[in-house]
Amino acid sequence: MPASFKLPYIHLQFPDLVAVEQKVRNYCLDRAHRERKWVGFLEHGYGYQPRDSIVLASQITGALLGKFSPQEVVATSSGELQFSVGVAIPSTTKHRALLTTAWIAEPAAGFRLTTAYINGALPEYADALPAYDPSASIEDAWTAIVERANEIVAGWTADGVWARPRVFIPRSGSTQAFARDLGCVSQ
Repeated sequence: MPASFKLPYIHLQFPDLVAVEQKVRNYCLDRAHRERKWVGFLEHGYGYQPRDSIVLASQITGALLGKFSPQEVVATSSGELQFSVGVAIPSTTKHRALLTTAWIAEPAAGFRLTTAYINGALPEYADALPAYDPSASIEDAWTAIVERANEIVAGWTADGVWARPRVFIPRSGSTQAFARDLGCVSQ
């Protein structure tokens, strides 16, 4: 019997960029972490600069703003939906790095990144939407991300299936410094 999983409030289902950045920084690029995900990222030029966690997070979440194919979709015992998405990001050593990202979806919450690692084993990969030059400064990186987001929104048309792409960055609490760095909060 086929199963279904309904995600109400589809406009709330986008990944939280701040939470993804924290996961990337504290798990994927953390050289002290026992899982050693950072090794694969380092081979593609990520993990050398403090800005790399922001850049990777924006690329990973950006890929989910376009069309992507969920892989390995399963319902968890707690009623959430778990799935993988292949994401292709720019690489400094090869044309691109192929990531496997794993997500948890639950009603009325943004997709939650559970892991991301270099692995070319999935059948399909979504391109990271923000164009980014890995040698760019953090200011240039964010400028490119914002420009690409504006292009996506300008070309967006409502079709009843795809929600309007957006990046939500809270401007209070623990994310206030991050938002200030991006220019979302006055100094």
